[in-house]
Amino acid sequence: MRAWSEEKELWREAFSDLGRFLTLRADFELFDRFSLRHLAIGALFTWLVGIARNWDLPSATPTQAWGLQSLAYIIFMAFGIWVLLLPLKAGRGYLHVLTMVSLTSVPGLIYGVPVEMFLPMEDARNTNVAFLVVVATWRVAMAVHYLKRACDLSGGGAMSVLGLPVSMIVIGLIQSGRAGAVLEMMGGLRTVGAEADAYVDQVIFFLGLIAYPFAFGCVIGYALLLSGGGDGPPIQWRGRRPRIPDVDERSSPPVDLDKGPE
Repeated sequence: MRAWSEEKELWREAFSDLGRFLTLRADFELFDRFSLRHLAIGALFTWLVGIARNWDLPSATPTQAWGLQSLAYIIFMAFGIWVLLLPLKAGRGYLHVLTMVSLTSVPGLIYGVPVEMFLPMEDARNTNVAFLVVVATWRVAMAVHYLKRACDLSGGGAMSVLGLPVSMIVIGLIQSGRAGAVLEMMGGLRTVGAEADAYVDQVIFFLGLIAYPFAFGCVIGYALLLSGGGDGPPIQWRGRRPRIPDVDERSSPPVDLDKGPE
């Protein structure tokens, strides 16, 4: 009974940590506590968001409809951020970064709101796009907060590390011609016809205007990080390299998310 009580308390703490992260109140010590519990919670919400995003999309593939594409996305996004962090000696392992990326999925639950059921189609489309902007901004703010608090990067350095993979994904989608399909999925643009196509083309054009110069700026910013010109010398920990246990050492052997299982 004592072990179960302790385990329940650790899960309660993990959900409390999620609440603080969502409200940008997480600190170094909280990120130090990231464990496989936090990763499991993040993966669960990522899966639910993937389902919520595509529940009313007729053209959704089975991997999209079952939220598997969203799970694949966080795996690759976390890998991109982790690779960029390696030369900066930030000290965070892949599982730690994956935990962060998965937890930033939580705001996406708003995609499941069926606005098409109680709003005119044009208003529903605009509302869905507004949801997309709010969620994207919130997720970026959470990721930047993590990079600043957990990895000791400045605001500009955090935006460079995060912005590089994000802008490369956007540019890749535009160049491959898949941006419209992804926008339809993420933004809830379910209408068809010439007017809807023109709307999507305008959004893609606007994204292109932002993505290309933003990517260039991120490359410059990351180069400054590598040279020490942006944040000073290569990042060092505040006197210690944090160790991230899986569960409380009283009940199970620790697993370091910055190194992975032994």
